[in-house]
Amino acid sequence: ASQLFQSQQKEKLHRSLWEEEREYANTLISTDLRNNSAWNHLWFVAHRGGGSGGSTSTPLSIKSANTEALFALEACKLDKWNESPWRYLVGIGKELVRNAKNSNFQSVADVDKVNYIIEELGDEINTLKVTDPKVAQVGCAFLTSARLDFLVMENTSESLLQAANLAQFLAEKEDRMRAKYWHKRKKELMMKVTEDTTW
Repeated sequence: ASQLFQSQQKEKLHRSLWEEEREYANTLISTDLRNNSAWNHLWFVAHRGGGSGGSTSTPLSIKSANTEALFALEACKLDKWNESPWRYLVGIGKELVRNAKNSNFQSVADVDKVNYIIEELGDEINTLKVTDPKVAQVGCAFLTSARLDFLVMENTSESLLQAANLAQFLAEKEDRMRAKYWHKRKKELMMKVTEDTTW
């Protein structure tokens, strides 16, 4: 009984330390949304010290991942030209999809929840693009790039075609500095669409 009590106390302390770190990361981000180090620290804390795909990484539950994604999305709304929350949001989405593909979730219902979350987040990003007059006028490569990534995560022929069109748009309009990269992405996406439709 004594060992069980000690084990429970240790687990409680461990959990409270991570919660304190989470509050600290949130404070850093709320003080300065563009603090990339704080966003990196938030990822570290959310995953209980593990890196993306690392052997010590603690995968997020669907609920936790959704909470993290919504937190990042709110930060994106506050400053659409801040790359950090966009990359955090995309990272969370990719982790969800990867976990669903690797059968880390227990049921088909869980995979359906992941698909729903990915589609909803993609729609939210699209709504930001359409409803913000400044974004409509001058563009926002971070937002468009995130939308492209979420379309790729949806992984349907239609969404991949839309993503390819966004890659072309980024190459020609919003991110001409990296035009070669976006042309390469478009080519890869079109090949994937062709592969998917030839089966």
